[in-house]
Amino acid sequence: MAQPLPQRWGDRYNLAGLGAKLDGSASDAVTIQSIYNALPSNSLVEVPRGSRWNGKLAAPDPNKYVTWLFDGPIAGYYPSPGGDGDVNITLNGGFYAGAVSKTSKHFNTPASAFFWNMNPGFCGPFCSNYAQMPAFGAQAISGPTSSGNTSAINAELDSYGNGPSSNYDVGINSFVKKMGQNSVWGIVDDIQDFSAKSPGAFASWNEFDLWANGQDIPEFDPSYGNAQSGHRSLFYISGSHLNAAYWSAHQNVSAWSAGLYDKPDVTRIQVGVNGVAWLWYARTTGTTGSAQPNFPAPTEAVASYDGATTLTVSSVVSGTISIGDYVTAAQPVHPFQIVKQLTGTTGGAGTYQIALDAGIASESAFSSEGVYIAPRVTDGTAVWQFGEMYNQTIGSVLWLTGSLGDGYDTPVGGDSTIRINNAWLDASNSQMSSTASVVRVASGQIAVDFTANGTLAGRNQHTLSYSTGLAYSAGGGVVHRTFDDGIEARPVSITVAAGTTIADAASASGPYVLVKANADNSGVTVSSTLGNTGASQTIMNISAHSIYVYPINSAWAFYGKSVGSGTLLPPYSSVTAINIGTNLLFAEYHPQAP
Repeated sequence: MAQPLPQRWGDRYNLAGLGAKLDGSASDAVTIQSIYNALPSNSLVEVPRGSRWNGKLAAPDPNKYVTWLFDGPIAGYYPSPGGDGDVNITLNGGFYAGAVSKTSKHFNTPASAFFWNMNPGFCGPFCSNYAQMPAFGAQAISGPTSSGNTSAINAELDSYGNGPSSNYDVGINSFVKKMGQNSVWGIVDDIQDFSAKSPGAFASWNEFDLWANGQDIPEFDPSYGNAQSGHRSLFYISGSHLNAAYWSAHQNVSAWSAGLYDKPDVTRIQVGVNGVAWLWYARTTGTTGSAQPNFPAPTEAVASYDGATTLTVSSVVSGTISIGDYVTAAQPVHPFQIVKQLTGTTGGAGTYQIALDAGIASESAFSSEGVYIAPRVTDGTAVWQFGEMYNQTIGSVLWLTGSLGDGYDTPVGGDSTIRINNAWLDASNSQMSSTASVVRVASGQIAVDFTANGTLAGRNQHTLSYSTGLAYSAGGGVVHRTFDDGIEARPVSITVAAGTTIADAASASGPYVLVKANADNSGVTVSSTLGNTGASQTIMNISAHSIYVYPINSAWAFYGKSVGSGTLLPPYSSVTAINIGTNLLFAEYHPQAP
């Protein structure tokens, strides 16, 4: 195809120079189609300013790739690239890049940004340098005289597809691969308020909206009411282990490499030992042998490392440590080898001398961490290093943190305009380990508030908590308590113990009394209502001090004790006094729960 000399570099063409009038006429569209048919693939075609061509081709070639460079606007709200899989770039008061896929099997991203960091000397967070080095950066400023909404990045996806089972469209997709030992964060959303003023409406806000119509699961659907994610999920979180192949014979495997332009793709395999799947990775590049070698289960231990040559193993949970084994976990970053046991039980708890791999200058010290210890396995010309368990666990899904003195009012809540059809929290589908709990609170914390009404005054009027027993409270006072030994009590009074003799001890009235003491050996006298045979009264010491419980008066005695003398009640324990007749009281003790 003839073209002016200045346009020949890089198969770059000017559409007007190739004979197009660009007047928007039907005949010119035929001319442009003919020009397009003659263009070689990977051409760059410039469309000069003033063009009235709408950018459409009647018969695009899905096997041809053309980049169209428009020096002005393209007619239409959504500018259309000329071919199938082509990219167009528009320079018209800004930069626009677009692409369209019709029948083409290849896809070209309209605009891409790429950055490769191979700088070993850049000092990051340890030098208080938290700035990111991005492949793409966008910054917008909403100035003090501005109005309207300002965004640094805006993404819009219009989805018209009709293949729900085979396709999913994503507004913003973040795909992060962790191949080394850097900390990797998928998304960091950092809002900082420097206004020094109390916040107004929506002052600092992260928002997730889902606007639609109709019920997600219709009430007449057989699955309605079941705990499930449904078809709409405003915040869906998924965590799954990465797949890894099994061992195979005569397989080429790749190990880690650290060259300037390297992108190491380390071979990983899963190996089952005694019903547990473990992950191993290639330590050296090579080819596996004809038969699978023995991959042992790792020794599990708790250890500390001094940052030099000594590993101190405080306990071995399973297995035995052998000389020549390698230690790995979150730390050390690079596995190191055990070369000698210095002290302790052979293969068990004790101190060990270690050696770093060649090329590793140092490893950071660590204290009391769980580590795996296993040998490296030679396999043909390859060597395998033990990695970790194959199945994953995730430490937390939503974790709140902040500076001392800061607070959160309502970590999870809802407006009165919404209706919950199943439950705020539903664990009925989940497998729970023996140490797991759906809800976990500390002693003294209110676990459940039954009658809240959305106001501060309505909080904690009827609650359930645990402190020296499971307690139900109304209006701030305990009305029913169940102790760990099964004793149930309904307190009617709280007594502050006073005095050290029966004459000046505090009086305990009611069938059940909580007693507080401000000092050891304070005293409380049981109620005179115990004068009737068979009557009983329970006294609970809810203080950290010991107290004496005295009989009704100096004419009464506890069984086995002298008349008028008290019986010792240790901290946080209780005693039930029972009238057994002839001025005798029997003391039934309930010690503090372990």
